[in-house]
Amino acid sequence: MLIGSSQVKAEILETKDADVIRDKISTLQKGDMALFDVKHVVFHSADQVMRHEHKSFFKQQFSKIEKDFGKEKAMRLKSIVLNSYRPVVVDYEIPEIINQAQKKGIIVFALTSGHASDYGTIKNRADLRIKLIKDVDIDFSKSKSIEPIDLSNTKLSADDNDSKPLFQDGVIFASKISKGEILGRFLKATRLKPKRIIFVDNQIQNVLLVEEKCKELGIEYIGINFTKLYKKSYEQLDKKLAEKKFEVLLSEDKWISDDEARLMIKK
Repeated sequence: MLIGSSQVKAEILETKDADVIRDKISTLQKGDMALFDVKHVVFHSADQVMRHEHKSFFKQQFSKIEKDFGKEKAMRLKSIVLNSYRPVVVDYEIPEIINQAQKKGIIVFALTSGHASDYGTIKNRADLRIKLIKDVDIDFSKSKSIEPIDLSNTKLSADDNDSKPLFQDGVIFASKISKGEILGRFLKATRLKPKRIIFVDNQIQNVLLVEEKCKELGIEYIGINFTKLYKKSYEQLDKKLAEKKFEVLLSEDKWISDDEARLMIKK
């Protein structure tokens, strides 16, 4: 579905069909750029309670843990959960689309809002996110060999563990800063000058922010709001299962899989 277009060669699409992404990327030439959001575009969680439709329950559990045990313990336990994240591809065509584009000489990178800093027991969230991407057979670093780049505007304080935008191994970490802003910094730092950029994201506001930056830089743009996960019928949360997982997390500092939780409930 075409949402809108502009006179400066910008087009915004909404689709749940990976073939639309394939068709648009097939029009790119060597040196052009395709950017993919990661979470809910490339992969989502195998754990039911960590899926987007159950986000409120997940947040409520950690709010309760923080209230009962303090912020430090809540952060440590949440980092254990994140470190145990089991990715499942959103659409099996996406890794193939990325691989084919890379072979054609298209610069294919990830553009994620995720953080690159440490968090609880996680020493480096960038390394973890890159590992998860590789777990679903995607390697964005194959597109172009570029050394890691600190994309911060100012020198960070020692206490600033969040605002650390970074490029590493083909992944641009925006660290919750505007994706358009961080893309602009990345293009300036690398002196890359793609004539066209295609960006795939599950959130329309990110698609529009990158459109804004591309217009500013005079780059032809296609933004694709990929909604496959949101168009699926929602699976009702198995609260017994979710509660068992949190029970084990609190008692054993361990995040078990849904299958393990089911076996424990049956005993």
